[in-house]
Amino acid sequence: MDVDIGLDHEAYVLSTGTSTGVPSIACDCETCTSDDPRDKRLRVSILIEHAGQSVLVDTSSDFRQQALRYGLKRLDAVLITHCHADHIFGLDDIRPLNFRYGALGLYANERAWVDIRRIFKYIFEPSHFGGGLPQVIPHTVVPGAAFCLNKDFLIKPLQVIHGRLPVMAYRFNDFAYATDLNEIPAETMDQLRGLMRCA
Repeated sequence: MDVDIGLDHEAYVLSTGTSTGVPSIACDCETCTSDDPRDKRLRVSILIEHAGQSVLVDTSSDFRQQALRYGLKRLDAVLITHCHADHIFGLDDIRPLNFRYGALGLYANERAWVDIRRIFKYIFEPSHFGGGLPQVIPHTVVPGAAFCLNKDFLIKPLQVIHGRLPVMAYRFNDFAYATDLNEIPAETMDQLRGLMRCA
């Protein structure tokens, strides 16, 4: 599904599945046994494109399949919402893009960086060489502190809560993306005002 988010931006919802994907292994429910293609969903992720730049939010466990299905040819940055497996375990699959374009900016909050450096220790403290390692340029995002990837592509990280875990939502000019949350703090709600409405 693609959404026009203004200023020559496009948002492509790569998938909307749960943490286990749909269908889920060993499940006999009506949805998991459905023949409806809408009930075949990979883990959640979104791609934002603007002025020749592509920004991925989360490298889901299914990133490789999503990228192939979409026909992804280039990626300029990856934004991480949080470090649950279904949102980050596809990070290793950025390697083919590194081979062609070099290191990618990887943006995450301080809490997520603790887990990224632990889970992907082999990237940051390589013990072997050869075969290729993901190449990332680390950037720490701070809730409310906007940054630009180009002169009119403003990205603002915003904090929402997933259980007790602080999770990053991202506002792209007049479009916002938030996932895995059960609470939106008042200060974040204020910064979500004025979003465009999508049909």
